[in-house]
Amino acid sequence: MATPTFIFFCGGKPVQTRVGAVYPPMLKKMVEEMVTHGEECRIASSDWKYDITGYG
Repeated sequence: MATPTFIFFCGGKPVQTRVGAVYPPMLKKMVEEMVTHGEECRIASSDWKYDITGYG
């Protein structure tokens, strides 16, 4: 009844998304790549700052 969604974030920004059925080996590989390259991504990313205005 529901569609699974996997979103990987780096520095608060989505960097990889998979929607729908994902085979476990594929998901495992995606997680391993994010863990392996996560520090590089963190260093290369800037902070994601945002202001929500116009409400209340």
